Amino acid sequence: MLAVENLRNDGALLAATIAPYLGVAIHGNDDPQAGPLVKSRAVMAGNLLRARIEKDARLLRLLVAWNRFHEVPEGLQVAASLGVALAVDTGRLAPDQTIVVKFAGRELPIQPAAMAIGDVIDYIAANSEPPPPAEAGKNGQAAQPDVVAGGVTAT
Repeated sequence: MLAVENLRNDGALLAATIAPYLGVAIHGNDDPQAGPLVKSRAVMAGNLLRARIEKDARLLRLLVAWNRFHEVPEGLQVAASLGVALAVDTGRLAPDQTIVVKFAGRELPIQPAAMAIGDVIDYIAANSEPPPPAEAGKNGQAAQPDVVAGGVTAT
């Protein structure tokens, strides 16, 4: 059931970011090599809903809306990824740049370029020479203006 998979994906996102206990409870763990087995509450909810969906059209409409909420329109993906690719090409954003956001007392590292164009970054890395090491402090940031002793003189 697509709604269950969408909810499990939400759980994985929560587990990796701001709510690890809630995320693991929702997503579950069915891989014994990754740690103790945890029954997915999303799967359990899906099992409960499966029989009721056939009898209640409102519930079916709710699940359809839930699935639509998880769809990302291709137009949005195209616009965002091309904007990020342009920012990387022009040096405004480094492909591996990490932004740390504080949320609910936790630091969440986010890599915007990898999120938007991770496949492009991997392709370029696999098919090109390694880039020269970046200068310290540059990482896609604009340089600070140089201050000349004595200031600017009129010419």
